[in-house]
Amino acid sequence: MPLAKKVTPSPVQGNSTLPETLLNQMQNNFSAQKDEIPEPVQEIPVPQEVEPKVRKNRYSDAVNISLSQGKRTKFKTFFSKYELNMTSGFEMAVDYIIREVNAGRLTLSKSGIEKAGETDE
Repeated sequence: MPLAKKVTPSPVQGNSTLPETLLNQMQNNFSAQKDEIPEPVQEIPVPQEVEPKVRKNRYSDAVNISLSQGKRTKFKTFFSKYELNMTSGFEMAVDYIIREVNAGRLTLSKSGIEKAGETDE
């Protein structure tokens, strides 16, 4: 015994399979009506200088520093001793180095940081 029976719709009007009420609605809705005059559309002036909003990425201010496990533990222990987290500790240390280099008291290079005027002898 089949579960479903294929039903072929009987044509309503002019080989259409749509119900006559729907066909009438479509014909009336899409036909042009000469009685209605469309209202003129008012143009809204667009501001000339519009700065695009720049979405900041959630991690746009993040910096990754690769440290060995020993260095990480050493830094974390040092900063914890003074009740600082690692981020605050690194920021303070780098700010200090920048101030001292700009004041001429430290020299910064690839080989390290030295007091200004000191030489290796």
